[in-house]
Amino acid sequence: MKRHMTKSIRAVESRERILEAALRVFAEYGYDGTTIRMICESAGMSVGVINYHWGGKEGLWQSVCELCTQRILDILMESADYTLPPHEAIRSLFESLFDALLAHRELLRIFMWAILEAETIDYHSTRRQFRPLVDFGAAYLKEKQGQGRIPETDVKLALMAVRALFIFAFVDSSGHRQTFGKDLSDPAHAERVKATLIRASMAILGLETPGHAARQAIDGMP
Repeated sequence: MKRHMTKSIRAVESRERILEAALRVFAEYGYDGTTIRMICESAGMSVGVINYHWGGKEGLWQSVCELCTQRILDILMESADYTLPPHEAIRSLFESLFDALLAHRELLRIFMWAILEAETIDYHSTRRQFRPLVDFGAAYLKEKQGQGRIPETDVKLALMAVRALFIFAFVDSSGHRQTFGKDLSDPAHAERVKATLIRASMAILGLETPGHAARQAIDGMP
């Protein structure tokens, strides 16, 4: 019995080790640019482990996408106080999401590769892995719209636009360096990008219009 439990624990540990390695390698090279051997070398495991658990690269890719979705959902669930008014809750969520993704940029790189390599991967299955994330955001926004607490807007289209903003801001490191002479590894630049990204995302959701923050500041002046 003890031997069987030890074997099961090792199998779980091997699976997690491969998943973490696959997340890193897929994020760096994309689906098409990644080989099973690259992942195995990164994890220090044999090819047989991947074949045993996932049946090959496609199955492993799907699990990595599922893992990314779950980690972002965990951030969304744990980082915001949903008892706050929607405007405050959503702003707080975006701030926490930015900070978390800054520390784990590989998560959004997986989303980027899924978009760029839609013709290479099983895109239908990949989108199914990402669906819980879309459903979570859409359900919250539609609920608050139904209560009249946030403006009416095309929720799914708005979320797609916000997703595009976040992905591009995080993956375009070369663009940051060429335009600003620094990237998100610079704390001051990261804060500047964060503030702009959040304002844009709030505006897309109809929660903040251009100049809103400035008007608030003026209204609050003595």
